[in-house]
Amino acid sequence: KPVFHSGDQGVDRVLIQTPDEVDEVSLKVGGEAVLPLAVAMRGDSLQVDLPQRVLRDSVELTFQARIQANATTFDAWVSQVGQDLRQGVRAQQWQAATVFVPSVASSSDLIRLVEVTRLVTPNGDGVNDVAMIRFSLAKVESSEPEVSMCDLSGRRVRTIAAGPDGYAWDGHDDQGRLLPPGTYICQIKLSVDAGEQTALRVIGLAY
Repeated sequence: KPVFHSGDQGVDRVLIQTPDEVDEVSLKVGGEAVLPLAVAMRGDSLQVDLPQRVLRDSVELTFQARIQANATTFDAWVSQVGQDLRQGVRAQQWQAATVFVPSVASSSDLIRLVEVTRLVTPNGDGVNDVAMIRFSLAKVESSEPEVSMCDLSGRRVRTIAAGPDGYAWDGHDDQGRLLPPGTYICQIKLSVDAGEQTALRVIGLAY
């Protein structure tokens, strides 16, 4: 809840630093649900513009975000739209802005929540023309994952670079040739100081 002094003009923008993109954003002002004027991701932060300037009412933001490390702190700032000056939000209780997820710290798996398109049919009809490969990395900040496609003999046929929507495979090899129909292995490899971890998923190719 904001604390203002005489002459303060209030705030109408909230910025919260998040570990990943967020969804299902909802807003309450003074305990009443209201629609945000605008919601956007700005770099590593969620920016929410309030429908009106707030002087003394409480502002409550809820959202869903993927936590990749235990004891994740959500730093927040408030400001006025059009103003560069931001004021930090101080939690009233110690560690109130920190989310603890002990299972993240205790698990040894660094490659998590792997999801792939099970079948890719690159025939140009707009349905499963590419296989999407999505995953989350826990407790890793500096290492980049290596994503590739292999045939059933283990031979690498395609190295996949990250695009704006993640990793995608269109059924072609590194030379741009369409591979024969069949079963292929998606390999996600991560090298860290403690060693190397690999996640494997099966993707079918048909046309």
